Amino acid sequence: MDTTRQPMTIDSPIAWLHQFHLVRVLLKGPVGKPLYSYHVTSEEYLKLQDLLKQQSKNAFNPAYKKAWAACFCLYIAETFRRAYDAGEGGWAWARFERKIGCSFNPQQHGELVELGLVGYWKRPIRIRSTKKDLLGSLFLEGGLPWPLVQSDSHGFGRAVRRGMNYYYQAQSSGQTTASTIATCEEYLPQSFRNLETRQLLAGIVDQLMSIAEKYPQLNDKLDPAAYLDEHLPEWYLDFPIPLDNENARSLINDWLKDAGKRRQERQEAIENDQGFTCSHQLVGDLENWNIQTSVVLPKRANLTVDLSNLASTRFEVAYFEGEQLLARAGIVYGEIVGNELMVRFPNSVVRLIRRE
Repeated sequence: MDTTRQPMTIDSPIAWLHQFHLVRVLLKGPVGKPLYSYHVTSEEYLKLQDLLKQQSKNAFNPAYKKAWAACFCLYIAETFRRAYDAGEGGWAWARFERKIGCSFNPQQHGELVELGLVGYWKRPIRIRSTKKDLLGSLFLEGGLPWPLVQSDSHGFGRAVRRGMNYYYQAQSSGQTTASTIATCEEYLPQSFRNLETRQLLAGIVDQLMSIAEKYPQLNDKLDPAAYLDEHLPEWYLDFPIPLDNENARSLINDWLKDAGKRRQERQEAIENDQGFTCSHQLVGDLENWNIQTSVVLPKRANLTVDLSNLASTRFEVAYFEGEQLLARAGIVYGEIVGNELMVRFPNSVVRLIRRE
């Protein structure tokens, strides 16, 4: 992921937003996406904080207030995502306003969020208990709080891994990924036990598993994220965590590897279920036809044999029709595992022309 941006000139909220969209090739401005999907870089975030502090006097200046409000909303969403700490007044306006030297009353908060979030970013204000949830709406726009996601004492990572572990099982039973996440919601902080958090976590799981399906080779990569940077640019845009953070890259790599393992396990399970089965097809024309049989072998099989009768673990694979040899398929080597013989087969599907 290339997080290098051109230096941004700080002179007004309007200029800052223009440059912000320019580097993202959004020449017409916001398109109604969640704010986390813009993936503010660390450099942009710090300059945004400085800009709001320097331009605080223009918060309600008619010439600048819509742009200032847009920057204010983005700043709160991004601060929540990057530096949320429930122990430092994480749910209060003062937690964010203190850093930029501002203090607004409830009416002003309503005007800023209406102008910035709805009017500029084209995003909705959420309703809770029949009232507008202004600050909560900005938190949701920030995505998941990174300090909690990376912490072992909170259940965000556990929820993502559980979602991956039961992803295919949920699919086969017609359930959603969000319903799987709900089964471990008790491990999340009380404030995050809600539909919006479940949907964000489920979105991470769905993205990870989708990538694993498209790029099974990620399983063998030391740095899967770097491989995706090269082969699937902007793969990270839908992840609601700040991936320009080094620790976040490390975590996402772990998740990508886990997703690859779940996909591989699923593939092996399917192949094992189909192992030692066959299908038959009539081939040729009416005057000259044959029956072709496709034999499906598992990648490996544990065979129960009398190990005392083995003189060697070298075997030849051969196919018979009754007592008649149809084909030989090369040499395989077995491995004694406990009281069984484990054999790996080089070809998963062999096609044979039947004689009788």
